[in-house]
Formats: sequence, structure tokens, C-alpha cells
Amino acid sequence: MRKSSAMPVSVSPMLMRWFAFALACAVALGETRDCDAATFCVKTSAQFKSALGSSQGNGEDNTIYVKSGEYALNTDLGDGLAYGALAGHALTLIGSIDDVSVCPPANPVPDLAGAGTTLDGQHAVRPLQISSGDHVEIRGFTFVAGLSGPLNGQGGGLEVSGQDVVIRYNSFIGNHATGVSGEGGAVSGFASTTISFIDNLIAANHGTSVGGVDIYGTNGGEVSGNTITGNITDDVSLPGGMLLSGGGNASFSIVNNIIWNNHASGGTDLGVHTAQTRATNDLYFPLTPGSTSAGFTSDVSVDPQFESCGLCLSFELAAASPLIDAGTYQNYPTDLAGKPRVIGPHIDIGAFENIAGDFIFADDFQ
Repeated sequence: MRKSSAMPVSVSPMLMRWFAFALACAVALGETRDCDAATFCVKTSAQFKSALGSSQGNGEDNTIYVKSGEYALNTDLGDGLAYGALAGHALTLIGSIDDVSVCPPANPVPDLAGAGTTLDGQHAVRPLQISSGDHVEIRGFTFVAGLSGPLNGQGGGLEVSGQDVVIRYNSFIGNHATGVSGEGGAVSGFASTTISFIDNLIAANHGTSVGGVDIYGTNGGEVSGNTITGNITDDVSLPGGMLLSGGGNASFSIVNNIIWNNHASGGTDLGVHTAQTRATNDLYFPLTPGSTSAGFTSDVSVDPQFESCGLCLSFELAAASPLIDAGTYQNYPTDLAGKPRVIGPHIDIGAFENIAGDFIFADDFQ
């Protein structure tokens, strides 16, 4: 038998590690990698927690897709979800994904008209806390029954910090920020550059100081297309609905928001402690004392006339609402319910576009 003339090949440990990394980039259980970014697809609370943990230390930009469904966090985990990484890598969380059997999903866009992804704190834990040194984006979640503790009371539903932060297409219902620092019954957000808060519903949340949303953007940011109603604060010197603040040169664009009926007796709905531009908001006046502006002429102060739906909490506009077609056009594709963002001649004010009201003609027939 003729012997092979091939020489044995010696593979260095460094080369072996490179092959292992390349293989990990190509195929990984429950995730895909392209060597400078990681994608996770999760469908349980435990998987979500694990994906956040892996994202903290993998040295990559990370996207986590979360299947539609209800995540009972206190029952499942005994705690809320958390992420902390100061390294310069982005984190994007996308909920309301109907199918995560393929990762990344064949349809990576949140199904806003579907069942959605609900993070339920069960009146025991804060659903989500994120501390990042880079870009953070959160889309397509419903945060309910969150409770922040007395030692770290900011953000009963969500506490988030990052270099720049985007919070869009989310609902925050029935969350509670407790303790002396209970700022933001629904959301407490901080960005070292800009923060965007767009197309969200914030309803029936409770904070020790700020009832609904407390956000800080060092350079300001954008607040548009939100419905903020029925939130309450224990401190009437602070707004029940939303507080915006930032650095000395910060400026916020505040457009097409409903911020209405959030205050305790003698309180207010909105406080703005930076420069700002405002257009076509429905605000309950006056603003919190110390705000930088008393209002702009295109803002209105009228009952939004939400659609009655029995025991549900939709906060869609009724067909007779004065806020239909009263907004300033912005180039966003859908509302919070997945409907086209512009139906009729103009955008509606708030998080939801009304179909019936946009097509009532002068003779009252549709």
C-alpha cells in the first residue's frame, strides 16, 4: 500500500479560535451573527433575559426580536428584565413579532394591529431597565402593572439611559413609580445626546413626582404623536403627564401630542424646562410653573373625545373629536394601531389615526 505523501498540518491555537469565531458568526442556536452584530429571537421570559445577558458582553451591536404574547415577569423570573453595558454597542429591542421560528424573522416589523408583546410586572417588579453607553431603541411593547422600588424609583414601567434613545410604538398602562425618586410612573429616560419619544400611549400610570413620562435629553429631542392621559402624580408642583428637561443648549420639538387630564387637583399636565418648538398639541393649560414657554398659538386645549369602548383602554379618537385632521404632517408610516398615519386631508393629533371621523362628509354620511 502506497503511503500518503501529505504532511501533517499543525493548526495554531489562534487559528483555531478564528475558525470557531467564524463558525459562531455563521450559525448559532437561537441567534444569527454577522461578526459585528448579533440577532436574537426569543419567545419566553427566560430567553429574553438570557439574550439581554449575552448582549451585555459580546462586544457587538445587538437586536432582540420578541414574539407576541404575554410575559409574566414576576411569575417567570421573580424579577424584571435588565441590561447594563457601557461599551459602545447599540441595543435594539423589537416586540410584537408574530413568528420568530426563523431568525432574523421573515417579517421583522412589529405587528401593531395584532396581539402584541406585553411585559407584565404584575404589580411587583419593573418590567425593563436598560443602562447603555450607546444607541438604544425600543419598539412594539406594552408595559403593564410595573412597580419600581423605593431605592430606585425612576420609571415604573421602563427606566432607560443611553447615548441616544428612541422609544416608539409602545404602550404604558397602569405602572407605578414609588419612593422619594418616583419620577415617571410609566417611563424615566435619559440620553447623553438626544431622545425621541414617538407614537406611544401612556395611560393610568402613577408616580411619586412625575406621573407619566420623565425624560432628559442633553441636546433635547423629539416628542410627537403621543397620547398621554389619565396619569397622576403625588406632587402637584410637578406635571402629572410629562416632564421634559435637558442641557443648557437642549431643544425639544413637541408636535401632535395629546397631554390631557393627568393632574391631581391644582396640578398640571406638562412641564418643559428647555428651549422648544411646539405645534398642534392638545394640552391642558397652564403648564407647570418654571416651564420655558406658556404656549404657542397652534396648540389647542379641548376635550379629546376618546371613543367609548366599554371596559377597554384603546384611547382612539371618537368620530366627532376636534383633533381629527388637526395635526401637523409628519412622515411616519403608521399609527400605534398599525393604521396608515395619514387618513384624510391631515394627520390626527395623538397616537391613533381615526378612520370613521376622517371620512365623514359635510352631510354627516360616510
